[in-house]
Amino acid sequence: MTNEVNAEPDSLTWQTWVFEEYKLLSEHYFHENQAFRDLFILYGTLNSGLLAFIGSTLFQHGSHIEKLLPVVGIFLCVSWVVTLVRQREWRDYINDRMIELEEYVQLNWPHEEFQPLDIAIKTKWHSRKSNWPFPFNYLYEAIQEIPASINMMLVPVVFLACWIFILVLNVRI
Repeated sequence: MTNEVNAEPDSLTWQTWVFEEYKLLSEHYFHENQAFRDLFILYGTLNSGLLAFIGSTLFQHGSHIEKLLPVVGIFLCVSWVVTLVRQREWRDYINDRMIELEEYVQLNWPHEEFQPLDIAIKTKWHSRKSNWPFPFNYLYEAIQEIPASINMMLVPVVFLACWIFILVLNVRI
């Protein structure tokens, strides 16, 4: 198969072509996932550190820095949201293409008892049932379909609200 992958694109079989594209997309998908987490940690640490500094005894209240730090925090949060949205859009594109490839392979797969490539389509995921006690299983099923990257986008919004609140308090004083 290695020789076939290194061949001219016109000489590749459709199965090899689809499989190689899928491998590249899945590797990139997981790479983007790591980059998403790394940026989340970086921006979260910067915002937390600035908030902790404002609340510390080292901070000089009444100085110009008191009004400047919330502006820096707001800038960080806006940059954070823009970066997360951009990464989310790229991830959605990769996921949509993986779904296309998975659907194509499953339509052309000769064996019905085994359906390959089920990362993006998640047919087994949708059939999974909750093991939680009665009142919580409805909540579980409701939030099961919400991507974690969407939930993570709420964090910079919360930080942004904190920075705006601090800025408004400092301007009034």
